[in-house]
Amino acid sequence: MSGTYAQLDLGKKSAGVIANITAKILDKQYAAKPDKFLKPESYHVTLLYSRVPADGYTPKADTQYEATVKDVEFWDTHDECVVLTLNCPKLVNHHKSLMTKYGLTWDHPSYKPHITLVYDTKPEPSAMDALKQALVGKPVILTNETVESLDEDHSDIGDSK
Repeated sequence: MSGTYAQLDLGKKSAGVIANITAKILDKQYAAKPDKFLKPESYHVTLLYSRVPADGYTPKADTQYEATVKDVEFWDTHDECVVLTLNCPKLVNHHKSLMTKYGLTWDHPSYKPHITLVYDTKPEPSAMDALKQALVGKPVILTNETVESLDEDHSDIGDSK
C-alpha cells in the first residue's frame, strides 16, 4: 500500500433526497452537462487521503454517523465543484484519531467533511441560494466505512479535499 484512502457512503435515503433537490435546482443550468452531476450512489465523504499507508487499519463497516448539512459551497480548486459541507463532530474526531494513530498525512489546512454534488461551472448565485435554503440543516446519514490503497501518483481516487 503506497497510501491510504478511506470514505463513508451516504445512506440511500439521504443520497436520494440530496440528488432530487440538487437536480431540480441546477437542472436548467446543467442541462447540457448531465455528466457533471455525481450519481447518488457515488456520494461519499472522504475520511482519509494520505500518502502514508495505514498498515493494520480496519474500517468500521457497521458504523453510522449522523451529520447535518452545514453549508453549500463552490470550491474553485483543480476540479471546480459544488459541495455540501457537513457538521459531524464525531466524524471529525474519528478522522483525527486515525491520523494520529497511524501517523497519516493530510494535504489541506483542515479536515472539512463534505459531499461533492457537481463538477464544473459555478452555479448562478440564485441557484446557490436556493440550494442553501433547501439543504442547509438537512440530516445526512453516513455509513459503510471503507478503505483502499492509493496508487503511487494518487490518480486513482477522484475527490480528495
